Amino acid sequence: MLRIQPNPDSVLALSPVETQTPARGGHLLLMGGGFKPLEVLKRFVQLAEGGERPVVVFPMASEKSRPTGAELKKQLEAAGARHVQVVHIDERRDALKPEVAEAVKRAGGVFFSGGDQNRISQRLVDTPVLEALREVMARGGVVAGTSAGAACQSEVMFVGEGDETVLRASNIVTTRGIGLLPGTIVDSHFMARKRQGRLVNLVAEHPSLLGVGIDEATAAWVKPDGTLEVLGEGWVVLYDAANARVARTADNRMAVSGLVQHVLVDGQRFNLHQRTMAEEAEAIALPMASR
Repeated sequence: MLRIQPNPDSVLALSPVETQTPARGGHLLLMGGGFKPLEVLKRFVQLAEGGERPVVVFPMASEKSRPTGAELKKQLEAAGARHVQVVHIDERRDALKPEVAEAVKRAGGVFFSGGDQNRISQRLVDTPVLEALREVMARGGVVAGTSAGAACQSEVMFVGEGDETVLRASNIVTTRGIGLLPGTIVDSHFMARKRQGRLVNLVAEHPSLLGVGIDEATAAWVKPDGTLEVLGEGWVVLYDAANARVARTADNRMAVSGLVQHVLVDGQRFNLHQRTMAEEAEAIALPMASR
């Protein structure tokens, strides 16, 4: 029998819901990895004014950053971008170079590749490049990323370590992300790699943060007003533990009640401020299952 310890310390403290504007004035276009739908890339180019303004590609998360950068440039040009600049940040000191920050400031949009999000965090946090990215957002530009390039955007970021088969306090290792989407924890390849458990684990421990799980071939488009719209072929799953009761056993296993889950598909919208489906979103008619 599962016995929950009755002492007050067994219940994890709940924090108030974040009220910051999620996109800080600009757009975020976060893809879950795998196939990148052309419609999503075209949306990025449109938001970045890619026909007039330059677009910067950061392939630093990839082990093979040179070919990855070249391939992303090719894909964005096919989507309509006319001035694509691949910028390599091979180590942290590259992010301290004035010319790199200036390239970002001139851009209408910045695109992060997939790979290992730790490379992005370690090289960009507390650098002039990160400040330049915030400037892009502040003037209404767009920052996009796929896989690791999406996961790095939240304040609390997955490191990729920990046992994902259990719900246990302090089990999933995290670090600081670049924080362009405050009030969230972002995960990628979500349904394809069955990552539901680790995101539930983290929102249970950080109930003020909204869990955002983005599937492959799918994007979460976060607009300046704090509305998230789903684009693509899969799902975006949202976990809200703000009003959940979270308890832990003597061996730190967690029990969670009152966790709210939202599962969205292409065209559906969600209000990140209110943590509800957006009022203007139209209901999507799904086919009846055959009997």
